[in-house]
Amino acid sequence: RDSKVLAATIHESMASKAKLVEQDEFDRKGVRELLNFGHTFGHALEGFTRYRKYRHGEAVLWGMKFAVALSSLKELLSSEERIQIEAVINRISIPALPKGLTIAKLLPYLKQDKKNERGEFRFVLINRIGSALTRQKVSVDELELAFQLMKVRAR
Repeated sequence: RDSKVLAATIHESMASKAKLVEQDEFDRKGVRELLNFGHTFGHALEGFTRYRKYRHGEAVLWGMKFAVALSSLKELLSSEERIQIEAVINRISIPALPKGLTIAKLLPYLKQDKKNERGEFRFVLINRIGSALTRQKVSVDELELAFQLMKVRAR
């Protein structure tokens, strides 16, 4: 809650984002996809709720929780780092997921994601703190398992 630390963190985040955008100005090389961490699930959640339940950042935080669960499920992320990431994300209060939400209900929205190719779901996943992988193929079964894992850990 130190304003100097917050200002420095925001500055560093903006500089990192600017560097990625500069490397892939027109979003054609896949470099900018790193900035989409949490957005695939987040955009699906926004669409499902007709953009009425969550602010964009809140939906993306749910998406980050989902991507961390998926990264863990795919054994890309160690349990120690997963716990560290979840601890940081969980410090931010966000509205709960809608009751009765399932992956099946989100599938039509997930299918619209711009990163998908040839009918395959692709996500930005984490392989360690500070490092992400783009264009990771994910099956519907993996989506379902990660969703259940995320819901259990979100309690």
